[in-house]
Amino acid sequence: MYTVGTFLASSGHHGGRAAPARTGAVPAVWGLVAAALVIWAGAELPKAVFRPVELLGAAAIPSMLLVLGMQFEKGARPERPGLVAVASALALVGSPIIGFLLAPALGLTGLARQAVLVESAMPSAVITTILALEFDVAPRFVTSVVVVTTLASPVTVSILIALLQSGF
Repeated sequence: MYTVGTFLASSGHHGGRAAPARTGAVPAVWGLVAAALVIWAGAELPKAVFRPVELLGAAAIPSMLLVLGMQFEKGARPERPGLVAVASALALVGSPIIGFLLAPALGLTGLARQAVLVESAMPSAVITTILALEFDVAPRFVTSVVVVTTLASPVTVSILIALLQSGF
């Protein structure tokens, strides 16, 4: 999401040439590089560094939900409800169908198959709203899809889990 998602969102608004630079400006990308270096070196972060990072990590999800709520409050009704419904159906139903079709080709069976299928049925991530806001790429539409998929996912994911438990 932080690399390919940022690249796509940036290229949609700023053009393809500016997209790599915009992707490189995302702090999460540099955090990934720093984490990879620490893991590769086998180093252990000092407590004075680790504790603030841990606190920021714990604040990420509540902050994203706050941004989502503020965006939703700006436009409580979707501008294009039909398109929101199609996008939500593709995310919640289309993705698991694609997963069912691809699982045998990827050699996924048992618990690994079930985990991948349930993950494919999850609602749209809140980070997509943040990227849409940052790059001004249809933020109201994206927020609507995130909200609809989040509200509908308990039903769709429960149905999928029931299907998986029945041996489907």
